[in-house]
This record gives sequence, C-alpha cells and structure tokens, in this order.
Amino acid sequence: MTKKRIIGLVVGVIAILFIGGLVVYPQIQNSRYNDAVAKADSLMKSEQYNEALKLYDKALTIKNNEDAKKQINQINKLLKGSKDNFKNGMASFNNGLYKNAYDLFSLVIKDDSKNYKVAAEKMKECIKLNTELALKNSMDFEKAGNYSVAVDSIRTALVIDKDNQQLKDALDKYNRLRGERPQLAEHQKLIDFFAKQGVTIPGNSSEWDCSTTSSPQSFGAPASWGNNPTIFVTQLGKKDGMIVEMGVKYLYCPSINKGAKVITDSNNYSQIEKEYN
Repeated sequence: MTKKRIIGLVVGVIAILFIGGLVVYPQIQNSRYNDAVAKADSLMKSEQYNEALKLYDKALTIKNNEDAKKQINQINKLLKGSKDNFKNGMASFNNGLYKNAYDLFSLVIKDDSKNYKVAAEKMKECIKLNTELALKNSMDFEKAGNYSVAVDSIRTALVIDKDNQQLKDALDKYNRLRGERPQLAEHQKLIDFFAKQGVTIPGNSSEWDCSTTSSPQSFGAPASWGNNPTIFVTQLGKKDGMIVEMGVKYLYCPSINKGAKVITDSNNYSQIEKEYN
C-alpha cells in the first residue's frame, strides 16, 4: 500500500468520524437534556423544589431551552411566595390575627427551609392563641346577648382546632341559648317599628343579629329610656375571616315606643346618630 493511499484512508476515516460526530453528538446532548428535565419534573411533582432547580440549571448547560427556563422561574416564584407568606404570617401573628396567620404559615413550603420549621411551630401557637381568643370573645358576646356572633366566633376557631372539646362544648351552649330566646317575635316588633320610620331591616338575614336587654344604655340607648326592656339588632360582617360587629345598632323600646340608631367606633365608644319617635 502506497503512502498516498494510506494517507487517503486516514483522512477518510477522520472525515467519517467527524461527520458521524456531527450527527450523533446532538442526539447524545438531547438525551442528556431530556433525562435531566425528566428527573427535574419528577422532583417538582414531589415538591422537592431546590433539587429540581439544580437539575433544570444543569439542563440549561446542556441545551438552552425556554421550557426549562419557565420551570426555573416557576420555582423561584414559589420560593419567593413562601417567604412572603411567612413574612405576612408573622405580621398577622404579631397583630393578634391568629387564624389569618395560621393560614399564611400553612403555605410555607418545605424547601423554604429557613422559615418552614419556624412556621410549623407558629401554627401550633396560632391554634392555642386563637382558641383562647375565641373563647374570651364569645363570653363577651354572650354577656351582650349576641349568641349568633358567639356561635360564629367558636365555629371559626374550630376550623383549625377541630378536636378541642372546650370549643365543642361552647358551641353547644351558644346554639342552645340562641335557640331558647324569643328572637323572631321580638325581632318582628323592631322591624315593624322601623318600617314605619322608613328604615328597612331584614327579617331573616345572617347580616343582622337580634337580642334583647334590660340595660339599654349599655348598648348606647338614650338615658331617658331608663332600664325599660329593649330590643336591638346589630349589623354583622366578616373581618379577617371572623364574624364581627360592624358598629351599627338599631334599638327599639316597646314600652315607650321609641327607637334609635347607634354607631360604635373602633374604640368601643357609642354615639346616638338618630332617634325615632
């Protein structure tokens, strides 16, 4: 075999290998990329976001692909969202909004390792403190005769402390008290009086709670009413997931046939807005 022929064969082999490499190498790279992305997708589904992030980053070193970039952006959003939920949860906790704080802490993800353990402990504290607050508030509502509000306060606490027997007993108690009072008949007297004054008050609405009292001045009634039995309705609404009084009451005293609209501010100061005769 001549020297020229040998050189020709070597060049041919090199050319074949080079051309083969151009065909095979992209296939190998695609296979590596697909393998990395498949593993990362699996980790995403099992909420192992930090490990998934590493594999998506690795996939991008093999091949620049928008799908991997989108997944990386999604993970970064999840991690940022978790940190924001923890931060907002702490703010709610420090402001005594324990149910709201609990909900936010429950959204902190495991891969947000710096905050996850703290959030788990804070959730336990939220349950305890929210239950204590609900029981205290319900007792205040009971003293005011607002049994429906007391019931809603206890029900809200049971959402995150469902096995608490003290809450269950309180719920039974306030449901019983709410059922025992002659609410419908008394409520109708008030509705009829204010209807004549051009004021419409719903007869069957969860937005109003009806009660009676022998100490009307405790609820903002005019001093001239004395201790005459008085019917009143309180406007209700939701704040931070709890049923609360909205600061508006309508009072009616049947024995003197007079009514009043009372506004209570955030400092619990009541003022007569209007009297009705």
